[in-house]
Amino acid sequence: MLMDWLKAKFGRDPYANVRLGRESLPQDAAGALAYFARAAELAPENGMLHFHIAETLCNFTATQPALQTPALKFLSQAVARLEPTHPFRSSAYWMRGNIQCRMLLFAEAIDDYKHALEDNSHPFETYYRRGLVYWKCNEWTAAERDFVAALASGIPDPLVMEYEAALSFIRERLPIAKTKFDVAFRR
Repeated sequence: MLMDWLKAKFGRDPYANVRLGRESLPQDAAGALAYFARAAELAPENGMLHFHIAETLCNFTATQPALQTPALKFLSQAVARLEPTHPFRSSAYWMRGNIQCRMLLFAEAIDDYKHALEDNSHPFETYYRRGLVYWKCNEWTAAERDFVAALASGIPDPLVMEYEAALSFIRERLPIAKTKFDVAFRR
């Protein structure tokens, strides 16, 4: 009933189309993408709108990998349209880096994490994830540097032991580290 009301009342409102897409996403990804495309068409220069669409898609990419490519597209549009000083721009870089990691686009992910760190956005998570990317690329020194930076930036207390153990694995260059980080990398 809410969906019918929204369709009738706000068919030309971009944010109503985002809401319709969010409501239909769990059951109908194709329908949700159509609503999101319509919203972007109605407000092509609105960077925040693209960011909200991408954020919604990112929440479902773990269970629906086919949404990674559209999420990447909307994040790229958000980055291009948001002002350099906009607070959500660094979050868009961070989310885009995460999607690129899942898609094994490591060079692009490293670049996006670099941009996210320039704004000091998500320092622990960004250093940690970029460290994982460097590790996957066998760039041990860079991985170690980022893991140390992650530890220095302040880790939530329950995770301290896990990340200190991960850092020691990297420092020892043990093959067992590959298994531990493969599991962590897919989170």
